[in-house]
Amino acid sequence: PGFFQRGVCAIELSPTGRYVVAVGCDDKHRMGIWDITRGGALIADTVTQNGIPPQIKDLTWCPTPQVTSEFITREHCGDCELFVSCGVHHLKFWSFASKSSNLLNKTKSSSSTDQIVICRTGKIDKKLKISQPAINLCSAFIVNSDGQADLVTGGSNGVIYLYRGGMCVTFCVLGTKSSQAAAVSIQPHADTAGAAASITNPHAVYAIEVAHNVVFCSGRNGSVHCLDNRTLQKLATIPLLENSSPVRPPSRGTASASRTGAGAGQASTREPASNASVSGLVV
Repeated sequence: PGFFQRGVCAIELSPTGRYVVAVGCDDKHRMGIWDITRGGALIADTVTQNGIPPQIKDLTWCPTPQVTSEFITREHCGDCELFVSCGVHHLKFWSFASKSSNLLNKTKSSSSTDQIVICRTGKIDKKLKISQPAINLCSAFIVNSDGQADLVTGGSNGVIYLYRGGMCVTFCVLGTKSSQAAAVSIQPHADTAGAAASITNPHAVYAIEVAHNVVFCSGRNGSVHCLDNRTLQKLATIPLLENSSPVRPPSRGTASASRTGAGAGQASTREPASNASVSGLVV
């Protein structure tokens, strides 16, 4: 029999073209990683999440290996391949490397294949006073000049989150003040039915991309929002629907009209490098 029992709910190719990762539509959302250079050999096999499929909505591979994968654990360092999986009550950072690596001798394999795969769930700083979305719909990496990577995600609640080292350090709520209040009040452990219903949020974020130090995101409201990729401050909103006008960006010396998390408006200690790719957004 094949690896997948029913179908595939998410798939991603590594930037080098060597690896492909995919998640199945079985109740355990089984994930496999294949090495194309070895004839499509299965090199990792693990479970992502239990539940009625499809719970996994997106896979995103980091453009560069992480020399010290602070997203996962201090023991998992060296040249680690890093990617994330997003979905219903789900945001996990994954990395894998060869069992023969002496840098990984403190970790245990979750599969019988020749690779070690470990993960860590994304966390939110308690000081931010914002909940996880019912569904993490999309994600994109921001590669900084020092080689370390941050992550931005888009939620079904209309919130953009910025993760650094696996921890959310700031956020931006899209839309009106009423939608901001609703987004902040969302409970992180709502049931699956509620999670599915929350996709009707007019500001739900279905697509996100990073290029030229700007985060571009879009969704149900028919607009592309442009955010600073260090602070998530709003730079501009580009409407794509008829009979609407562009929203002028705030001046650099004033605060954004949208609510942002702690740290917004503060310069990062890292200088991001340029990194270029509505439901689909290409930059």
